Amino acid sequence: MTVRLAGSTRCRRALSGLALATGLALALALGALAPSAQAAPATMGDPNAVSLDITQPSPNNGIAEGPVGANLQVQGNATAGDTLLIGIALRTAGCDTGFQPINLSVTTQNDGSFSVAFAWPQLANNVGDRYFVCAQDMTASSSGSSQSLFQVDSAGAPAISVTEVSDPNAATPGAGTPTVTPPNPPDGTYYAGGFIEVKGQNFTPGGTTIQILVTPTQLTSGTAASAPALQIVKGNNVSSHSGAFDVIAQLPTGQTGQFYISATSQDGTDSALPTLVGSQSAKVAVAPTPTPSPSPSPSPAPTVTVGTGPQQPSGPGTGNIIGAIALGLFSAIFFILGVAMLISASGMNDAPGGRAQLR
Repeated sequence: MTVRLAGSTRCRRALSGLALATGLALALALGALAPSAQAAPATMGDPNAVSLDITQPSPNNGIAEGPVGANLQVQGNATAGDTLLIGIALRTAGCDTGFQPINLSVTTQNDGSFSVAFAWPQLANNVGDRYFVCAQDMTASSSGSSQSLFQVDSAGAPAISVTEVSDPNAATPGAGTPTVTPPNPPDGTYYAGGFIEVKGQNFTPGGTTIQILVTPTQLTSGTAASAPALQIVKGNNVSSHSGAFDVIAQLPTGQTGQFYISATSQDGTDSALPTLVGSQSAKVAVAPTPTPSPSPSPSPAPTVTVGTGPQQPSGPGTGNIIGAIALGLFSAIFFILGVAMLISASGMNDAPGGRAQLR
């Protein structure tokens, strides 16, 4: 009897455990199917937070760099439709306490994203200093700072000078070959198809590859992305450690009028200028037809007569001198003879009986 009771107790416990397990499994299955039991979406953080970073120039180990005047591109996210005030701040101060506005604002898109481009301001020109790019949400009273820093490499903006030059690879004309180079154009004017020397400074950091562009209007993001680069015929188009370069390029033929000659870095997009840009206005004209200038003819060399005897002195001939002296002597002799005859004739007339004899 006792044995049967113990067995029945164990049986009831087993059935109870099985029922409980079945109930839990059923509850979990029903909960998974019920809409109200679905998992809540992951929390995205503070909806009013501002995040941003520098996308151009491309950061290297968290540092983007360039000179004053460098073109920066910044992208980020904030509350959709809010207005953001853009500024900068020294790394040592941070955006919360060291915010310096640069008179630039942007409104976020419907998805909260924003993109803004600006030239690095002159107010932050201490070489070697590093700065955050800051954004203050004027609607939500929140702010954010860039993940990367910008380092100032040069206190001056990129700049270029342009000079008309001859073809540096032209063969040297031989002696007597007429010169056909057209005359130098006026200042600020260049000949279509001609050659220009472009010198640049403050194209930092050093080691930046430079391209030369010619555009009909002042450079924009669209024209910079579509304009073909000129052919570099001489020089190194990679900037030195100090940001300088010196190249010679050839202008296109068949294009005349008012243009802009620009030296730029090779980044930039359809929506952003290259980081480094130096420009100068220029007038391109048709070169005048050159008139060949004949080379001066060499002076004829004096003809030298080679004789067998000794060289005669220059000047009147010796024979002429001797003849003149002989002529003079003969003249004197005849003169003396003439005088003697006159004297003799006069003496005969004065002698006694001279007249009778003559008669």
